[in-house]
Amino acid sequence: MPVKIDKELRTKAEKDLQKSFDEVSFDYEYPGDADFKPGSPLTKKLLRMIEERKRASSAVTDEIRPEWRKVEETLNTFVPMSAVEAAAKSRDDRVPMATVIPHTLATLDTLVAYTMKAFLHPTIHRYAGAGSSESVVRAILRQKVIARYGRFFKEALALQTWYRDSYTYGFGVIGTDWVKHKSVQNVEYDVDSLQASLLNERGIKAKPGDTIQMPEFKTEWEGTKLVNIDPWNMYLDPKMTPNRFQESEFFGYTYETDPFTFLRREVDPEEDLFNGKYVRMMAEKGEGLDPLWRHSENGRHTRFGGDGIKEKMKAPLTQSVHSTRWVQTIIPKEWGLADTEYPEKWAFEIVGCKVIVSAYSLENSHGMFPFAMIAPNTCGHDVLPTSHLQSIYGIQQALDWLIRSRIQNAMTAMHSMFLVNPAAIEWSDLERPGPMKFIRLKRGFYSNSTDMSAYLKQLQTQDVTQGHYGDLQALMSIAKEANGTVDVLRGDMSSMPERPGQAGITAAVRGAASRMHKNVETMASQGMYDLAYMHGKNLDQYMSEDVWIDILGDEEDILAEEYGADTQRLSVSPWDLDGSWEVVPHEDQTEHSENFNVVTQVVQSMMQIPEIAAEAMGDMDQDAISALFAADEKDEAA
Repeated sequence: MPVKIDKELRTKAEKDLQKSFDEVSFDYEYPGDADFKPGSPLTKKLLRMIEERKRASSAVTDEIRPEWRKVEETLNTFVPMSAVEAAAKSRDDRVPMATVIPHTLATLDTLVAYTMKAFLHPTIHRYAGAGSSESVVRAILRQKVIARYGRFFKEALALQTWYRDSYTYGFGVIGTDWVKHKSVQNVEYDVDSLQASLLNERGIKAKPGDTIQMPEFKTEWEGTKLVNIDPWNMYLDPKMTPNRFQESEFFGYTYETDPFTFLRREVDPEEDLFNGKYVRMMAEKGEGLDPLWRHSENGRHTRFGGDGIKEKMKAPLTQSVHSTRWVQTIIPKEWGLADTEYPEKWAFEIVGCKVIVSAYSLENSHGMFPFAMIAPNTCGHDVLPTSHLQSIYGIQQALDWLIRSRIQNAMTAMHSMFLVNPAAIEWSDLERPGPMKFIRLKRGFYSNSTDMSAYLKQLQTQDVTQGHYGDLQALMSIAKEANGTVDVLRGDMSSMPERPGQAGITAAVRGAASRMHKNVETMASQGMYDLAYMHGKNLDQYMSEDVWIDILGDEEDILAEEYGADTQRLSVSPWDLDGSWEVVPHEDQTEHSENFNVVTQVVQSMMQIPEIAAEAMGDMDQDAISALFAADEKDEAA
């Protein structure tokens, strides 16, 4: 039956949400006996110190944000119509509008696709044992557990956005959170006499010794979840370059959420969250927004013109708040948080610039900022590097102008202009153009022998855009060379000689990929290694549940030797892992695919020797082996 809520109680609850913070007091137990109630002296001090740094950092990136907006417009190939274009379109729906050639978008897709292939296959993060054979086995288990958690939390999607940000804005930052995903699960219990009595009273037949299933809210999976951070709403330490990101004094970012998220999170003791009820009050009055929020400036949601899509849904239909996560190295005693006089990393979360919902000393065993940065185009000395897409923005503008001018010239030729003597020509005939139509002279000009050009003359138009398509091809070729995204990497072999052979194709691809390989190696050293290290350390520190893994795949032979050849799945507990491990540096996996072709050719040559083939193939029929390689040679010759 539905629960009936007293109308007076509901009205009182609604009125309570409209009260000020001074009029209410909730029973929160703040960490360290500190007073984090909104408006307290400590809260005001912390908010002021963090807000000062936010504004100083934001002022640094303010100058580059207009460039980001221009790049994003080139990626949005749908162009809203101007007032002039809309008027022309209303008169004739066939009139073409402004066009953006999606060359920048194609370049971005090529860069991201190559990077994903280089890092994500076959395994994103790899680990090695440090010493004994037992540590080797446990490092493989660690690698498979982290890979399984990555599938749960869709790590590949987060990495794709990370790579995309780095190529679009010049840098990308991603966060790491240890997250437990909980769900209702049926748990079996053995019934004792007391439980049997209680169940019978509720009409459930049970006796001592029975096994029953009861639904419980339990952890289904856990692991390091990657959090994408929007460059428009992040706060960098302007003293540090991307290569020295982990040496920063502070880092923070703002994201959009709803007040109910904090109310749900604060009931979990592992979250260390508080003041969710104050956030709810603030959101009800529309006061939970951050004045530094850059949503309206980035233009991602203005495809249809006017206000952004998100701005169309406002309170009371929906309640949004802006929350800032802030990590800074501080001396706790100077900030009034503890008696420690030595630097520590502290994490804060602030909603709407008014309510602190968390404040604690970071005790991650990796000892790092829980973020990783990549900037593939950095020179090593710049704070805000020029992105790959920014470097071809001028070329993109030229491409768009060339195609628009070509269309405009064609439209001018199709809609010719005339010089008309209205005293001699029936004006209504000119207003109705089309095939099999007549243009009549007025009666007074029937017998006039004057050349008709004196009454009606078409102005000649000259096509000055005939070479634009050639210019387009030349500019696109320059842009591809600028970023290393040449035709061969895009799968276009038209620029190669006829029948180049496997060796020629391999050499061309390897040469074309050399600059892409530079990007991959830079990103591996900057952020991918940090990410793998934080994955491993978080697993050691926070893993609490057993997890099932498949032993098939990488290092299958080592696990089969340890656990038996018939074992296909294995349950791994936190006690099966140890601290004797190290991260295997990330490599460009596309290099291995090229080496595989070389190895294949060597093996084929060796298999032509009957003694080697017989030993390798065992009992396989020798005629079948000969036929197999004969077919391969025939295919290569064709």
